[in-house]
Amino acid sequence: MGRWNQRRARACARDFISFAYTSGPLAGLFVISASIAPEPLYADPKATITFVVSNIGENVSESNTANVYDATTGDLLGSIVLPPVQIDERIIVTFEWLLGAILPTEIKVVLGPDDLVAEGNGANNDWIEPV
Repeated sequence: MGRWNQRRARACARDFISFAYTSGPLAGLFVISASIAPEPLYADPKATITFVVSNIGENVSESNTANVYDATTGDLLGSIVLPPVQIDERIIVTFEWLLGAILPTEIKVVLGPDDLVAEGNGANNDWIEPV
């Protein structure tokens, strides 16, 4: 096989492996439930959000990020690094932050805000809860 054909064969194999990897079974992360404490929120200068993330996809999710926002203003309250989530696994994630002078009226959690993890359904990665 000539040098050009060898390079072409390697390039085709690399393209095929890349296609097979990205078109295979995908993860499916979503927030099942969440809670905010304390109740009422102004009772303490520190608040805690606890949420449950599940993987209903057909593959293990990669390590990912969850961002927590003040849904009213869009301000980022913080980010949490999530570990890989196994198929049908549920993980409990806790996020704490110090309350400011103005309390949010809604909190929003976004899984994978950078869209770096291949998922079957990225439309179910947001969760909004009134405070």
